[in-house]
Amino acid sequence: MSVSARLCRQLKLIGQVPEHKGLWCAFGHGHLGLTGAVGTGLLLAQAMSGSAPAQKVLELFAVNRF
Repeated sequence: MSVSARLCRQLKLIGQVPEHKGLWCAFGHGHLGLTGAVGTGLLLAQAMSGSAPAQKVLELFAVNRF
């Protein structure tokens, strides 16, 4: 098994970077990156188009939570 990008508590960083309007990120999936890509992509697409439920879910993975 190779080294995979992971964050503490294995929670991903997904969402808009508050300091840089228009910059969105989705990383920290570790070895499950390909498995989670479809769901992450769908969630990001919904949030980028202004979906309130998607934005609420992304609060759990907010970039500025640290």
